[in-house]
Amino acid sequence: MSNFRAAAVLSGVFCLSSTLSHAEGSKDCKLSPIEGPHATAVVYRNRAFPGYSYHASVYASVYVDEQKVCSLTNGRYLVIPLTPGEHTLHASDPRHSVMQQVFTEGLGYYFRTMLHTETPVQVTKFWVLTAIPPEKARADLKRLKPEDGEVKPLPEVAAPFTPLPSQTPTSPQQ
Repeated sequence: MSNFRAAAVLSGVFCLSSTLSHAEGSKDCKLSPIEGPHATAVVYRNRAFPGYSYHASVYASVYVDEQKVCSLTNGRYLVIPLTPGEHTLHASDPRHSVMQQVFTEGLGYYFRTMLHTETPVQVTKFWVLTAIPPEKARADLKRLKPEDGEVKPLPEVAAPFTPLPSQTPTSPQQ
């Protein structure tokens, strides 16, 4: 009976710690709208790991101009207002998938975070950021929820999609 009680206590502590880590990860995602003309970046993370798993609990951090904007949780999206002009975006690892994008006033741009490996036998995975065509992104976003605290609307007008030169086609793993 004492083994059962110890397992129940450990299970409760684990659930509480994962709940607290979710709250800590999502509270840094509240961005204020920009007054005046701006472009919009929508960054999302598909819900590819249902239930509890290691990958579902790991946050995909998003950086704009080397500043951490948010740590996305599983199945969520974030709307990021940006001043028009060139900005640098990347996911958790700045050594991979760093993109420079010129953002035009009034247009929306869509990006997805996903786990990526460089080779089929590579053990270490890392988060990358990929530009996504607006039609595909809008279909994906219908199945997702906004990150906690997100209140900004999705953009009405999408920028024409052109793959970035530094972006190589990869099969989605996340």
